[in-house]
Amino acid sequence: MDYVHNNEECKKYLQVAPYVKCSGMPHLEKFFQDIADVGGEGIILRDPLSTVIAGRSAGYLKHKVPLPPLTTNG
Repeated sequence: MDYVHNNEECKKYLQVAPYVKCSGMPHLEKFFQDIADVGGEGIILRDPLSTVIAGRSAGYLKHKVPLPPLTTNG
């Protein structure tokens, strides 16, 4: 992680998201709403008991802002 923080080239394209420990459903709901209110796509939740591995993992869950329904012209 220090590589990204200390590398000017990386900082042009990457932003490391902060780690925030969830303290319960009210905290989760407020945190998610705060992200959505500024146009964020969503948050990623991690099972604290899961092992951290590279790539996809069953220990992660994306919680995203729902998209509006598609409409057809016709």
